[in-house]
Amino acid sequence: MDWYKYNINDIKKEEYDRFFALMEEKKRERISRFKNIDDKKRSVCAEMLVKRAISEKCGIKIDEIVIETEDGGKPFCRNAKLQFSISHSGDYAVCAVSEYPIGIDIQKIVPYNPKTAKRVCTAAEFCEIEKSTVKDAEFIKIWTKKEAVMKMCGAGIAGADIKNCLFGKDVITIQFSDYFVSICEEKNTDS
Repeated sequence: MDWYKYNINDIKKEEYDRFFALMEEKKRERISRFKNIDDKKRSVCAEMLVKRAISEKCGIKIDEIVIETEDGGKPFCRNAKLQFSISHSGDYAVCAVSEYPIGIDIQKIVPYNPKTAKRVCTAAEFCEIEKSTVKDAEFIKIWTKKEAVMKMCGAGIAGADIKNCLFGKDVITIQFSDYFVSICEEKNTDS
């Protein structure tokens, strides 16, 4: 498993234009409708990161990599066996690649909302947040773990048991600046 991060403020216009042009038509249309330039940059940078990672790991030329989406919304590469996950928040786009199912999430720390926490956290998680001196960060850390697990499983938030999704899952969490990144990889243990 490898993961990559990219500050969207570092993308040059030529790079943006190149990776935007390489995207599937539906994605380009969706991104073109975004009014906020940073929203556009986040989406293009995430695609750029994953295509660079797949190219590096599989030896496929970037312009030959085909990213599609399963019916449930989970992206996959049609012409490589690597699995990947992407996420973006604030100034960053991230991706993780693996030969196993993987999920990644990044979130910028935002003000804590106890109503949201009660909806998505177990009683123990909620208690942990409430006891913390840094409630904002503690909630975002738990949230990114849950998102990473749901992405790894290919489940959307609406259809998932978000409160209990962490049970039995190993999740790596990294903090840098005012962001948390969580990664969940489901390695095949049958061998």
